[in-house]
Amino acid sequence: MNNMREFVFYSPKIDGEILFTYNDEGYLCKYVLKTKLAIKQFEWLTTKFPFTLEQLAELKAFKDIKIKEVEPDLSFERFWKEYGNKKGKLKMTENTWNRLSKADKTRIFAHIPVYRQQCYNDGVQMAYPSTYLNQEYWKY
Repeated sequence: MNNMREFVFYSPKIDGEILFTYNDEGYLCKYVLKTKLAIKQFEWLTTKFPFTLEQLAELKAFKDIKIKEVEPDLSFERFWKEYGNKKGKLKMTENTWNRLSKADKTRIFAHIPVYRQQCYNDGVQMAYPSTYLNQEYWKY
C-alpha cells in the first residue's frame, strides 16, 4: 500500500466528521467517526457505506454531503520521527528531503516499515537517514 488516500466526510446534519482511508487499490482500510450519530443517521450511513472510492464518489450526489480529500503529511518532521534512526547531519538530511518529489516522499513513508523489518531480519542497523535518502533505498 503505497498511496493511502484519506477523505473527510461532513454534513450540516451531523456535528463532526467522519474520516475514510483507502488503499492504493481504492478499498476502504480504515474509518474513524469523529462524531456521535443519531440512530437514523447511523442507519442511513450503513446503507450507503463507502467501501470503495467509487462508492464514496457516489455520496457526493447528496446535496448536504461534503467530501474533501486530506493532503497527506509529507513533512520532514514526520520523516525524521517515523524513520527513527536519528543519527547523522540533520540539516543535510532535511535539505535532501526538501528536494524530493511528492511521489518519492509518499513511497518513502510506505517503505520505511518494510526497510525497518528487513534490517531487523538481516540483523543490521538501519542506515543513517541521509544515506537512506541519498542512496534511494526506497527504490530497491
